[in-house]
Amino acid sequence: MRLIVVGTEHYGEYFGRKRRLSTVTLVREPNNRYDPNAVAVFVRSRRVGYISASYAAVIAPAVDYWGGWVEVPVDQSGAYPHVEVPDDWVRRR
Repeated sequence: MRLIVVGTEHYGEYFGRKRRLSTVTLVREPNNRYDPNAVAVFVRSRRVGYISASYAAVIAPAVDYWGGWVEVPVDQSGAYPHVEVPDDWVRRR
């Protein structure tokens, strides 16, 4: 499943045309004051955005299962960067 990375405008230019990435790291932030299900997106050791709150709530258990962080592919071909997560991470509600 493809999930848009939101908030990238607040963290600098990590998804520009000059910088081509193949993977990013998803990191859980259970102590995030705005969203206890927050899943941040990191490039190397720098936060570059978040998974939207609606999807973070769905994939947070899977990221927790992998120890609180997991490396996933990123697609920069569209207007917004997308991360690719396995379909079985998304449970039906």
